[in-house]
Amino acid sequence: MPSEEQPRYLGQLEWLTRLFANAEEAFKAGHPVDQALANEFRTHRKLGSKDRRFYTTVIYGYYRHRGWLVQLEEAKALFLAYALEGFAPSKLWADQLGLEAVEPAPQGLAEKLTWIRRFLPKALALELQPSFVEPMEKQVLESLLSRPRLWIRLLGPATEFFERLKKDGTQFEEHERQKGAFWLSRSMDLKPYADQVQIQDLSSQAVAPASGARPGETWLDLCAGAGGKGLHLWDQMQNEGRLTLADIRPEALAEAKSRAQAAGRTGISYCALNQGDPLPDHAYDGVIIDAPCSGSGTWHRSPWARWQLDQTHFNEILKTQAQLLRQGVFKLKPGGVLLYATCSLISSENSAQVWAFLAENRAFGLEPFLDPLSGEPTSGELTILPGRWGSNGMYLARLRHEG
Repeated sequence: MPSEEQPRYLGQLEWLTRLFANAEEAFKAGHPVDQALANEFRTHRKLGSKDRRFYTTVIYGYYRHRGWLVQLEEAKALFLAYALEGFAPSKLWADQLGLEAVEPAPQGLAEKLTWIRRFLPKALALELQPSFVEPMEKQVLESLLSRPRLWIRLLGPATEFFERLKKDGTQFEEHERQKGAFWLSRSMDLKPYADQVQIQDLSSQAVAPASGARPGETWLDLCAGAGGKGLHLWDQMQNEGRLTLADIRPEALAEAKSRAQAAGRTGISYCALNQGDPLPDHAYDGVIIDAPCSGSGTWHRSPWARWQLDQTHFNEILKTQAQLLRQGVFKLKPGGVLLYATCSLISSENSAQVWAFLAENRAFGLEPFLDPLSGEPTSGELTILPGRWGSNGMYLARLRHEG
């Protein structure tokens, strides 16, 4: 519960209505809502940190629970969104809408469902996920309705960074097994510490250890994106061997290069696939395919994304994933490792893809590995559930060519 009830004055509600309209415009256009909010905050710098936090909480809460709230009038929906995020709206807000005060705010899926039925008698938990994916288990759905932790990875000595955390009163804690992985109690500007830390979710920090990559080997990250996992892989390889980061998005690779430079990492090759850059002609000891996916394991971090996904786009994603697995085979040495990863919790993107691939490629088999976060043995497949560590959801499968 916040120490100061929100909103504190009616002008905040006017701003909330304006910001929500901008968020809805971005949402309906298929754009990320967080970028729309960030643009508004940059334009209107007079909005203080408490105000920005309030607006963000309400709007994120709306999209997190949109399956219920979209059925209601906007002003009431935003009021209820704040309560569903676990905060008690101020009496000023309740009086403005002619609603009863919310005290205490509902916590957990069962309590939220009981509470929202005061406004929507036939509300169902299934309304909180797209209808065309298989129903999620209650504990998974509940975790996706909660605000996730902010995780970082240390790049080296970080004395200045930790001094800043202590000065600001920011709580932090290192993961019990994944050394160098810390969660922070609140966000902060990390640009001044780009050579010391980087934002990287804990689930993503499991990818490099799961690969088993060793110094001196050659590895290809086929969908490298902004390079977070690739940099972690290079650190695990102790900057020895050969690492190629490839992606079809030149802007993502540009960010990967920038992050590597800021972190003082050299010796990495980059390949912009849609710019005509051919992949190196040689084969690799290992290929990582962090495939495009529904992002369902990150829906608590980007709650609008679950409602922007439709069946047509989902089917295209499934085709792309299968194509990437086939493509990865041709860049792999005999006896090499293919690590398939998604930030999805939907089986058709995960185990179904892997087992279809194995049926077509008899020379491959699942290779057991230890869960990097728990130390528990796996059969070669691992699903990281968001509720266990306060991280994103992630699926990993390690496939070994048995030639």
